[in-house]
Amino acid sequence: MTRLQQWVPPTERRSREAILRAGMPPPWPESPMRQVRRWASDMDGLLGEAAATGSAWTFDFWRQGRMAVFTSESARRQVLAAGPEELGHANDLAGLFVGPHSLLLRNGEDHARARRRTLKLIGAERLSVYGQAMLDVTREWLATLSPGDEIEVLDACQNMTLDIILRTVLGVPPGPDYDALHAAARAFMMSGRSVAGNLAALLLPTDALRGAVLGPEDPTGGSATLGALGRSLPGAVEGRTLVSLLRASIARRRAKPDGDDVLARLVQEGELGDAAILDEIATLLLAGHDTTAVTLGWMLYRIGRRPTLWTELRTELEAHTEGEPLDPTKLPRRGLLGACVMESLRLDGLTLGVLRRARRSVMIDGYRIPAGTLVNALVRPRHIDPERWDDPERFAPERMLSAKPAPHEFAPFGGGYRRCVGASFATYEMQIVLAGIAEAIELHTPPDVVVDRVQYGPFPGPSNRIPMRVVARP
Repeated sequence: MTRLQQWVPPTERRSREAILRAGMPPPWPESPMRQVRRWASDMDGLLGEAAATGSAWTFDFWRQGRMAVFTSESARRQVLAAGPEELGHANDLAGLFVGPHSLLLRNGEDHARARRRTLKLIGAERLSVYGQAMLDVTREWLATLSPGDEIEVLDACQNMTLDIILRTVLGVPPGPDYDALHAAARAFMMSGRSVAGNLAALLLPTDALRGAVLGPEDPTGGSATLGALGRSLPGAVEGRTLVSLLRASIARRRAKPDGDDVLARLVQEGELGDAAILDEIATLLLAGHDTTAVTLGWMLYRIGRRPTLWTELRTELEAHTEGEPLDPTKLPRRGLLGACVMESLRLDGLTLGVLRRARRSVMIDGYRIPAGTLVNALVRPRHIDPERWDDPERFAPERMLSAKPAPHEFAPFGGGYRRCVGASFATYEMQIVLAGIAEAIELHTPPDVVVDRVQYGPFPGPSNRIPMRVVARP
């Protein structure tokens, strides 16, 4: 049995001395334990507090290592421009669910090859293949609604985005297998919402934690080092069930490799074994479902507080289609439809900063960043900066009709050579769902409903399920 490596948490004094001795930005003025607790329960607030100082800081997150946080434009530019030999991936925690074949966990040329392959599957040139499935999912949900219904939009968005992944990535037809995958994926995602789960991910070794949670379903074949403790952790049962079902989906595709979904194409290409394919589809499921759902929910909530936008969206769609049925491949991508998506990503996007891990010692803003250190060039402060955006806390999609923000001031999907590979897929999906809703109904936000930004598992999210009212279109 693999033994846990002996490790002693740093004291506040030792942590501070080590940071100053290394020539890094000054240590954040709280104990490492408090930093870890705040990161697990309110990372948005913690980084916002750091950004408000206008200075660079070093956080100490114990097992996850130290993180140098920068707020300056020069640091953002440098991190975005850095190549793979300087700054690599910082997605270690993704290893709780995906194995080493995942795009998220690769560096250098290995990452570049995997990225090219994934872009061929879900990049901009392939989006037209998936558009009709996205619209079909939207219309199936709309068919369940009636004017006057009170609905929880966040729940609806999570169901729709998951259905879209199951159809476009896994190609699973409706039936028992589809229902089982849907239920398992939702259960796994919901299990990762707790602060306790975040703390466990931060404080326990990732490889041991993955083995504990996934057990015999561990993509890397690791042992359950943490034993019974691991099986009781949030997401353990759900994670094992989901991985088992994904393996079964791969086996079915091996037996019948027809189709144009991502899994079918991976099997048809014949380059990857089952373990690598599992990592590929698990990555797309992990990174492309809940994040899109949360951002989509925010957008519908914002539009529902300005219901005249529904009329404007319909007018744009009707002028574009000229009486023909809505065609997902011919949406007005640069009009109000696209502007609503961009404005939502600016105001409510989940990316707090461009996060990397130094692969060698680098200098940023005059500070030495040792190899192995996390580097976080904050972008959210720039998204809501009044010097860049007039009345930045206001949802105003019309501003995006003419805005041409530079990459260092608008980066909702990160940036540089590791920009989110699913960015085009996610924005296209949001546009199609919004177009499908706008042509059929309106969703109004009751005046007493306020949705705040809170910790939502591993990223910020809405403080409630976003209750809205279904209204018939005029």
